[in-house]
Amino acid sequence: MKVTLRRLLPILLGAVGFLLRLLQQAVFEPDTALAVSGAPISWVMALYLAASGVLLLVLALREKPERKLDLAAGFRTPPQQMLPLLVCAVLLLAAGGVLLAYGGLQRQEVLQTALGAFALAAAVCLLIALTLWRQGGSCGGFLTCSALMSVAWLLITYRQYADYPVVEAFYVQILAIAAFTYGFYQVAAYGFSLGSRRTTRFILPAATVLGLTALADDLSLGLICLYVGCTVVLYGFSLLERPAHMD
Repeated sequence: MKVTLRRLLPILLGAVGFLLRLLQQAVFEPDTALAVSGAPISWVMALYLAASGVLLLVLALREKPERKLDLAAGFRTPPQQMLPLLVCAVLLLAAGGVLLAYGGLQRQEVLQTALGAFALAAAVCLLIALTLWRQGGSCGGFLTCSALMSVAWLLITYRQYADYPVVEAFYVQILAIAAFTYGFYQVAAYGFSLGSRRTTRFILPAATVLGLTALADDLSLGLICLYVGCTVVLYGFSLLERPAHMD
């Protein structure tokens, strides 16, 4: 597969997933929030995500099974033209954190306030990591903060929907946040010379697809900023991945 098509594939798959998810939202009854019995779009949505995952996994398995790579071996240093994209994504993550923390304080919701604080801290750490990376310094510890934020986000979201009767209404969000968690973890691993090329070639595009798909859900502005910020950051890392023949 050509490099350009491989880079665009997660965006294309995510765009289709977004449209399918919008159609799926229409099958939930407004009064009960229950899915209409027998609606085929729910099966189509699940099968589409599964097929997309298999496709991305097959493409990743074609890569050399290289492990214990450092940041320089796994990724190119962000060029000047990519910095605005990455910085804007990080600022979106910070804005989402501020909005969630403010809303949580207003409604006295401890978990939402905590999530906002975690997101803001992760954004600051990502900005520091980008600066150190450009200067040739070590930034593994700062990259780890994003993975920790995603873990907290996953637990808070799961707790929010723990007693919700309609799995179809929230499972895409859970999958997307889980992919963000693993994606940030794998990126941070390169900062400690523990990177795996095959794994990142799968999880970064998968996180992009799921992140774009989850945007079709009924989300607050703060959560939209979080999803877009995480999606763009991880997609940016996938664009910076260094081909094996360049090592």
